Amino acid sequence: MEIDDCPDGQRITLRPGYTVEYRRGRYREGDVHNGVNSREECIQLCQVDPTRPVCSFHEPTKKCIVGNRCGRDIVREGVCYMIRVDEIHGEEDPFYVPPPTGSGGKPDDPIKEEEMHACQTEKAACTEREGALQAEHAACQAQKGTLQAESSGCLARETVLQGSNAACEAQKATLQAKSTTCKAQRATAQNANAACQTSLQQCNDRAGASATSMHASRTPPAHCGRKGWAKGWYNVVNGMKMGECRQRCQSEARCVAYSDDMFADWGNCYLYEKQLPTLEMGPYPYWGTYAKDCA
Repeated sequence: MEIDDCPDGQRITLRPGYTVEYRRGRYREGDVHNGVNSREECIQLCQVDPTRPVCSFHEPTKKCIVGNRCGRDIVREGVCYMIRVDEIHGEEDPFYVPPPTGSGGKPDDPIKEEEMHACQTEKAACTEREGALQAEHAACQAQKGTLQAESSGCLARETVLQGSNAACEAQKATLQAKSTTCKAQRATAQNANAACQTSLQQCNDRAGASATSMHASRTPPAHCGRKGWAKGWYNVVNGMKMGECRQRCQSEARCVAYSDDMFADWGNCYLYEKQLPTLEMGPYPYWGTYAKDCA
């Protein structure tokens, strides 16, 4: 940009109450707008917000920066710095002092005192918001630490539960195997018991047949004995077999008849003093009652 394109110190009144002054080689930090074709278009962007009096235009890149009230002024060759000024300055103001020119010259910024106060107020509010955000950030970090600790504890408990579940599954598999073995053993035992019951029944059947045969063979002759047990004894001797009972009756003069179990190795010996035909018989098929003189 040529010097004539941005005449340093020159003022231009765009409309009543709005005058800007040109300065070369600097810009103020702020919002960047691209595709701006002229200084006039850049100044129009400044007029949107009256609290932001500085605009900077860079011809080669067609960029316009609408400066922040608290933005820094930065030296940059080729930039035209345009600031709004009060219209009292100029030839009508006998005390007006133009900004110094030449290398190294830095003109003073005509920022009003109230603008500086507003800037400081905004800065204080910004600092307060920054402190609040920092406090929120610290609280967030603390909550993050708590949540991370809780997450670690949860993961640890999950690991323990997974191990416990695996152990439970192993125990369940073992018990299922034992149950299968137990069922197989029970089936074998039931089969063996059924076979035993069958064998026992067969044995009982054979024993019953043998006892019936023996009973038939031992049934006393009708002329000297009767099948069964008789009532009306005068004496009983426990634990005495049939043969011994016969001898006992024969040894006693009072004894006329005797009764005992015909099949057992021991029995109870009953002695009678009545004749055999007069005795009242009871229903005991394995017993026999005999006359004393029966051979």
